[in-house]
Amino acid sequence: MATLRARTACSALLTALLTACSGGPDATTTAPGEVAVPTPGEVLDPAGASVDAAGFRVAVPCHTEWVCLWRNDDLEGVLPGSTATAWVPRGADHLLVTPTSPSDDEQGLLLQDPDTGREVERLRTEAPVESLATSADGSTLVVVTADATLVLEARTLAQRHAVVSPGEVLDVAVSPDGAQLLVAAEGSAPTLVDVRTGRTVLVLGEEPATEDEQVSRVAWSPAGTRVVTVSAEQVQVREAGDGTLSAERPVPARPTALTYGPDEVRLALAAEPGEAVLVWSWAGDGELVLDEHATYPAERLLWNDGAPGWLYAVGSTELRLFDLDVPTEQAVDDPPFPEELPDLDLRR
Repeated sequence: MATLRARTACSALLTALLTACSGGPDATTTAPGEVAVPTPGEVLDPAGASVDAAGFRVAVPCHTEWVCLWRNDDLEGVLPGSTATAWVPRGADHLLVTPTSPSDDEQGLLLQDPDTGREVERLRTEAPVESLATSADGSTLVVVTADATLVLEARTLAQRHAVVSPGEVLDVAVSPDGAQLLVAAEGSAPTLVDVRTGRTVLVLGEEPATEDEQVSRVAWSPAGTRVVTVSAEQVQVREAGDGTLSAERPVPARPTALTYGPDEVRLALAAEPGEAVLVWSWAGDGELVLDEHATYPAERLLWNDGAPGWLYAVGSTELRLFDLDVPTEQAVDDPPFPEELPDLDLRR
């Protein structure tokens, strides 16, 4: 087992980042490393981060009113939005989807062109949007609100139907082909739901008898053949077709993030206490082998599909990039983010 080394942004950068993202419509950009803002900043919302299809652009809700965009090594800009992000295809491009900000007159979803900052479309929702999830093929967008789980056609935002969960939705993952949802709801076992009908296809395991047995994070394998569920007690890998348990392993404590690697081999989990990022290898023989670990309080884990060894870990104060293919005795050369904050386009 090895200890992960990370590329990380310096604290001065994060201070500048949070300050920059606190700006409202009246914020102005000055010299590199300086942003004039009218009010103090707020911490970012790491659980709402997402990475685009290419794997090199990360969107992070960095303020109640703003979403920050990172491309490779640069903080690229800031767009209106809050709490959650997702990427959907539109022609040859991918648009950024976010809930509208609290100050917006219309409650719902906002589609924007991340390259120009242009608002493309809006969709009103009856309740505030809490989280977003998309399928790998770009066909399905799931919108979790305070009172419903909405299944949309990602390219058009046309609503297919609403899924009624037995309790508060804790996490939802969409199968790679967009055909099924994997839903973790409070007080219930994880369920597989047919996207076309909204009906439950399969219940995975038993209802939780204790809080520690409650599954709170779920994920699909990239091929769509397996699903992963995590509670405060264990991580389980099951066959998506019939729910057969293929592997399980104890976890340190309450999970905060879960993701299945694009190589179909590695699973990554962030958990408290100890604030650990754990990476297991799936051997295919019913065993999960702990390969890597790091001490970092991540609340969102994102694989880079363009570079399968790269794992983004988004925390409450910074974003780190772990290169799992670099031997741990070698230091990773340069941080992925600049030492100084670049000029920001605080788009309206």
